[in-house]
Amino acid sequence: MARFENALASLTSNLLTSLDLYYSEIGDQGAERLATALETNSTLTSLDLRNNHIGAQGAERLAAALKTNSTLTSLDLVGNDIRYQGAERLAAALETNSTLTSLRLGDNRIGDQGAGRLAAALETNITLTNLNLVNNRFGDQGAERLAAALETNRTLTSLYLGDNEIGAQGAERIAAALETNNTLTSLHLENNKIGAQGAERLAAALETNVTVMSLNLQDNQIRSSSLVAMQALVEKNGYGVRVATVHCSRNVGSDDVSISFTDLGGNKIASFELAPSAALTDLISSLSSQTTHRGHWRFALADGRFLGAIHSMTAQDLYASVYPQAASVAAKEEPAAEMVIPFAPKLYACLGCGEAFAKWSACEKHVLSTCPSVAKEKIDRSTLQEKCREKVLLGMQ
Repeated sequence: MARFENALASLTSNLLTSLDLYYSEIGDQGAERLATALETNSTLTSLDLRNNHIGAQGAERLAAALKTNSTLTSLDLVGNDIRYQGAERLAAALETNSTLTSLRLGDNRIGDQGAGRLAAALETNITLTNLNLVNNRFGDQGAERLAAALETNRTLTSLYLGDNEIGAQGAERIAAALETNNTLTSLHLENNKIGAQGAERLAAALETNVTVMSLNLQDNQIRSSSLVAMQALVEKNGYGVRVATVHCSRNVGSDDVSISFTDLGGNKIASFELAPSAALTDLISSLSSQTTHRGHWRFALADGRFLGAIHSMTAQDLYASVYPQAASVAAKEEPAAEMVIPFAPKLYACLGCGEAFAKWSACEKHVLSTCPSVAKEKIDRSTLQEKCREKVLLGMQ
């Protein structure tokens, strides 16, 4: 215990910024003493308490300290036994704490209730970027609560849910969240029970998600070919997003739909002739083959509406989106003017080169420093900045 006593004395004297006490067997009593020191400490940023026999009582005292401590950014409690009660207390602390960015709670038997309570905290917490809940004995119920939190949380970038009991139902709920979440970059779901059905739903979500850069689905009874296909979708995110405007027309004497794409500067990118029943999925692949861009595409109509479900559309659907009245007359149906165009997640596009960003600050930085079209076309950067800002205010994203 000499190591612990020395560390505690240094902590009390504000002499430490990082403290590693893993495998020190401090138990609840030691955790309580550390918590008391944390309430007044003003220097510690990282605390590692892995495998220390800390239970719900010790976790409760540490959680109380997090409500007042304003320097700790990383807390590691992997391999303890805090269970639901400890997770509930830590979740309550996350609702008010504004400094912690990393919380590792793997192997603590928190169950569905504990995962659900932490998920509720994520809906209001605005600082946590890394959450590890590996091997915590929760299934679809806990996964569904966490997925709901991902739909509103805008700070979490890494989520570790491996070695649990998440099935297809939980995976489907997570997939739905990925379609709107634009901050998560790393998702670990290895060694669960997702199966083919859950994998199919996740793959569909990855067609529209543009931020996930790392996805682990090993040991989930998923065919290797499906894993390879999903990995390819994830890799596309590394190439970023380009925005193109879609134009449609019909040639006289033909039912075929002429579809062309232009960048935000009005320059033609590519054009195609398709039968009305042709699916647009292959068209997107063809578009990529005719350009140097290997990442995702986002498509807008000339009036600024973004098309969020183009993968499931036919050429006729797209034509109806552009000219709803003309399309309905041709089909002898009621006017399709009420057709709802789903919107893609919020994007800020550079009008110089078409690159899209999830945050205006990133778009603005690109415009003012790295946009290649500025130098090529001799565009004034500050002028381009204002034009992009106007598009944002007009709801172009």
